[in-house]
Amino acid sequence: MIDRRLVGERDARLDLAARRVEDVTKAGRGGRVDGGASDKVTDSLGAGRCLHTKGFRGRRPASRPYRGRSISPANVQAVQIRKQFRFEAAHVLPHHLGKCGRLHGHSYRFEVVLDGPLQTTGPAQGMVFDFDEISTVVKPAIVERLDHASLNDLMPNPTAEHIALWIWKELEPRLRGLSEIVVWETQTACAIVRAGG
Repeated sequence: MIDRRLVGERDARLDLAARRVEDVTKAGRGGRVDGGASDKVTDSLGAGRCLHTKGFRGRRPASRPYRGRSISPANVQAVQIRKQFRFEAAHVLPHHLGKCGRLHGHSYRFEVVLDGPLQTTGPAQGMVFDFDEISTVVKPAIVERLDHASLNDLMPNPTAEHIALWIWKELEPRLRGLSEIVVWETQTACAIVRAGG
């Protein structure tokens, strides 16, 4: 048997919640909501949550579209894209007096950054560069050569800075628009090489 009193209370809570959401929407448009900076609304399951009406941070009502400057390909001079790669490698820093002077390894992560205009024709139309094409260049030229290798075989002092420079020299002639190489030696330490102006 349904308790009509509970159904009536639930319906009243739903009506109140609908009115509060409407008030908050009005507040987002510059209206005013009585009841202070935030009101508690109870949903149909009885769970309460606060809707903050000052400096409304909810979703923008559909009737109030974004009024900022529109971004279209005609307004943009260049777009930047980034693709990440990983490799595992060992190295020794021969001039380092600390623990890095001993053989050890890292799980390196590096980013290849390209700047350029959006292509207007061809299969990469609307892109700066096809991500698959970047992988086609980077994997054999860099990843396959460095992964599970001793970096000292490729460079005498394989610091993160020298690794980033080595990657730059290998990729610059192969990737038009190359603007930056970022090599992460650990989760908190990286070296960056940027195109000179």
